[in-house]
Amino acid sequence: MFSRFCLRAGLLVVALSTIASVSASTQPAKKEKEPAMGQFAVKQIRHIVTQFPGRMAGSDVEIQASSYLQIMFANMGYTVSAIPFRVLYPYVSKTGSKPAEQSIDATDTGSVTSNPSPQSATQQKASEQPTKSALKQQAAQSNAVSQNHATKADQATETANNKAIAKWHQAEQAKQPGDSKPEPKHTVTKWYQTIATTVVASKEGKSPKKIIVMAHFDSYAPLSDEDTEKHLGGPTLQGVDDNASGVGVMLELAERMKNIPTKYSLSFVASSAEELKALGAKNYLNHMTQQQRDDIVLMINLDSLITGENLYFHSGRTTPPEVAHKSRDRALALAKELGIEATTNPGSEKYPRGTGCCSDYKTFDEANIPVMAVEATNWSLGERNGYQQRTISPSFPEGVTWHRPHYDNLEYLETHLPGQLERRTREVVQILLPLLKELAEAEPTAQNH
Repeated sequence: MFSRFCLRAGLLVVALSTIASVSASTQPAKKEKEPAMGQFAVKQIRHIVTQFPGRMAGSDVEIQASSYLQIMFANMGYTVSAIPFRVLYPYVSKTGSKPAEQSIDATDTGSVTSNPSPQSATQQKASEQPTKSALKQQAAQSNAVSQNHATKADQATETANNKAIAKWHQAEQAKQPGDSKPEPKHTVTKWYQTIATTVVASKEGKSPKKIIVMAHFDSYAPLSDEDTEKHLGGPTLQGVDDNASGVGVMLELAERMKNIPTKYSLSFVASSAEELKALGAKNYLNHMTQQQRDDIVLMINLDSLITGENLYFHSGRTTPPEVAHKSRDRALALAKELGIEATTNPGSEKYPRGTGCCSDYKTFDEANIPVMAVEATNWSLGERNGYQQRTISPSFPEGVTWHRPHYDNLEYLETHLPGQLERRTREVVQILLPLLKELAEAEPTAQNH
């Protein structure tokens, strides 16, 4: 009797809940309040730097970070692909080998010489994020796929790698006394090989022509004993400014654009090995057909958005004036409308006004593909090449934070630049979101979304 009563009561609860849910579904849905601009980006930046410090190209941590990005983009509904590629890079040492603590799963002359870079022992658990076990499982799968793809590396990539080595040796032989800083005596330069992974998330538009938003997610890897002695890069580098900041903003743009129909297709690219002479961007471009290159309307590059004193928008040297007007100049106009301070390179002997330097976007610029670079630095300081980010001060004695674990971390930046992480990410999203909608020709009903 009791059990039957319980059964009836349970059925009644189920029935009532079903009715309630059906009734609720017939009511007008309440529009959820969108998070403030930059909030999603900040959350992602914090997660990436605390969970994946030392994202050196080819490291275990880089593989796990790439897996995390794949999951994030897939959850947004994008078509996601991981592109593994071989990386060759030199290391200058006094002993002929790299220190074990700075190694990144690399091989030289066919023999294994290093161990995986460890993750931070004080990783924080983040809510609503893929579990660590899931990441480890996907990282293992990605690693297996990467090894398989690397074995079948295409001839173009192998040729590019061989050319890089030959070019380096040729440059070394051609050096004249006084050409550059002499290499310390009794040093050995050895070439190492590893496998890095670039993540691409795409959404088709009505046209095959596309806009690419790119940000590198790898962090600096020491390339010499001198780097190691100066504590540059390595497994403890959080890389908040360089370049979790760009990745966080890119993820927020992808999140906000995911349901917006556009004329042009969109690709969000998290590149790796930018810190190794932009090898990820070069590999990504090398795999494109000429038609695919011709279909690129614009490549927007996001790199180092927090530390710098000024926010900059640049165009490439080969970017047509009409494209620069619709992208760089329009971004500056939007900034002015929003009351946000932003500018472009005032110009110097090496870098004409309105253009920038370095990073992944240079690869596209040299391929005659229209680009717009977004960064925070100070082009009026130092050699006026954008390298020095801030005026030298007790808090920033070198005027830079990138590649330096003791400066480019959450605790230091939030102590010495309070509020800048939130402010700068908010400002960049406020400018780029409407600009991206304009450039991709979002449907009119979605313009105010």
